[in-house]
Amino acid sequence: MIDDSSGLINLDSMGSDLLIIPRGRPGLSPLKMDLGDIRRIADRLPEIKRATAMTLADLIVDFNIGLLRLAKAISIVDLELKEAEMQYKEVKSMAILEKIELILKDKGVKSTSDTREAAMYLDPAVKEARGRMDLLTVVSTYLRDQHHAFELAYNGAKKICDIHMKSPSATYSGGNQE
Repeated sequence: MIDDSSGLINLDSMGSDLLIIPRGRPGLSPLKMDLGDIRRIADRLPEIKRATAMTLADLIVDFNIGLLRLAKAISIVDLELKEAEMQYKEVKSMAILEKIELILKDKGVKSTSDTREAAMYLDPAVKEARGRMDLLTVVSTYLRDQHHAFELAYNGAKKICDIHMKSPSATYSGGNQE
């Protein structure tokens, strides 16, 4: 799944599917999301290639459950991402207004748009806020990609089910009655 050496995102090494992500604003306890069901459903994706009329209903239900759980997880992460973006803008603004000119003056560097931007990105608070925002973006992208895979599997299972239902010689056992 996702691993991050900074410790901001963790999946327990003991096989747990607990995703721990930072909140959009510092000082709040991290969010913990159990992705166990999502992993279990993702493990069923290869079953599409050997699906039968008997197994399709179960696959369709599981993929639908996966879609709903991922949509909820995406919404939560996106909310935190919006908070992180706002925090990043605030930290950047504070750095520009309060710190940058002093840093440039201390270093004897002329204040230009480029030097102010360079000095701003060296500020630890700006780097930390940007890192949190980038991390949440990666988690959101990962969850969206997993959602897309479930969507494709769900639609594929439904198409296979439609083929089985329209076939006059198909039975629930998947064979012909000739």
